[in-house]
Amino acid sequence: MKLVRLDSIFDVKYGTDLELNKLENCYNGIRFVSRNRNMNGIVAHVKRIKGLKPNPAHSISVPLGSDSVLYAHYQDKEYYSGRDLAYLTPKEGILLTREQMFYYCLVLRKNRLKYNYGRQVNTSLSSLMIPSIDDIPYFISDIKIPNISTYFNAATSDYLALDYSMFRKFKLFPKYFKIESGTYYEKNEYGMGKVALISSSDRNNGVKDMTNLKPTFEGNCITIGKVSCSAFYQLHSFCATSDCNVLIPEKDFNMDIYSGLFIATVLNKESPKWNYGRQIRVNDCQELEIYLPANKLGEPDLEYMANYIKSLKYSIFLESIKTRG
Repeated sequence: MKLVRLDSIFDVKYGTDLELNKLENCYNGIRFVSRNRNMNGIVAHVKRIKGLKPNPAHSISVPLGSDSVLYAHYQDKEYYSGRDLAYLTPKEGILLTREQMFYYCLVLRKNRLKYNYGRQVNTSLSSLMIPSIDDIPYFISDIKIPNISTYFNAATSDYLALDYSMFRKFKLFPKYFKIESGTYYEKNEYGMGKVALISSSDRNNGVKDMTNLKPTFEGNCITIGKVSCSAFYQLHSFCATSDCNVLIPEKDFNMDIYSGLFIATVLNKESPKWNYGRQIRVNDCQELEIYLPANKLGEPDLEYMANYIKSLKYSIFLESIKTRG
């Protein structure tokens, strides 16, 4: 197999200093690609920036550092990217199919072990040795990768379609939610029990421990971890640690488990804005603005949100969760 320099096949360009937390989310906007390993690196959709040309479609986004170094993704649509990210486009006169671009994504990922222990790729990316086009395995051309929308449409054929024209930006505090912080608990203050202690964890619905503490918050709330801005709907009464904010719906804001899950999912789209050690504190939560479907009165359409969640494949299991003690 003949190996050639990466920059003999691709033009290597670098992302800008765009910071996601300073951009405006937009559901039907342009993609924002970061160093994230998941979701093809896409962490948000943002409003197009006047005068700033996006990275082109049919390119490869390449993280240059952190634990996602060289975790390359093929991008089939134009996108913005921030720092610590490069993107590769086939050089003029070189025509690569989508399947061949996926192949080179895998090749880049196979080089990840060269950059352990926090090493950055940076300028060495251009000189990385990769297989020549003539040495791409023959079977790559025989692989036909269907458009993801084919699977998405099939999987969601019975779902309620979201109408993004209904979405409006809403500030959550103080009209719809009260926002309070949790309490610091020493480990020796509690034993095992049936009351969840919610923390800033981004897993297991934020549950740190099941304790014998007396609940300090009633159910039907949304918790947000200060460290990662991870949002979860809490059905039952619970306690919360000091690194957790609690969104308590106002009395006339009739949120339930279905609309609560919808809102928590939207809030999780804010998580990338709170990377790099930044914490979302109570004051920050009070400034949160998110896009939600609006009704004819211009208020968040809780019924629409609930109906959407109920239309999802596994929502049937929420009924059993509601009745569980």
